[in-house]
Amino acid sequence: MALVETPGPKLAPPLPPTAVPSAEPRSGVGLMIAGGVVMAFVAAPAIGVGAAAPSSGQCWSVGGSCDENGERPGSGLITLGVLAALAGAGLLVGGGVRYSQWRRWKANQQTFSPRLGRTALGTGTLGLTLRF
Repeated sequence: MALVETPGPKLAPPLPPTAVPSAEPRSGVGLMIAGGVVMAFVAAPAIGVGAAAPSSGQCWSVGGSCDENGERPGSGLITLGVLAALAGAGLLVGGGVRYSQWRRWKANQQTFSPRLGRTALGTGTLGLTLRF
């Protein structure tokens, strides 16, 4: 027995690739909010409390008061506050970069949105707005 191939249905040639709309990039607002919260509620209080920490004992240091290890009492909090400030600044900058990219992307997008307007006679009009 021999197999005979019969011609099948003709398939249409594939369509050329069209421009696929790019996915919406992240806006970066969350990063900016997180950076501001870290700067305001972690870094600033830690630096403030660390700088205002009272000395707990006497020390014969030239620069001021120090504890038994030879360090200022609030130096750990100041270090924590500076590190938190650096992290918060990084979040703010990263969020700002993402936000500017998102605004540039948003300006180039086509929009088709409903519109509600008013005429000179005071009546309302409904319509659609196409922006591209």
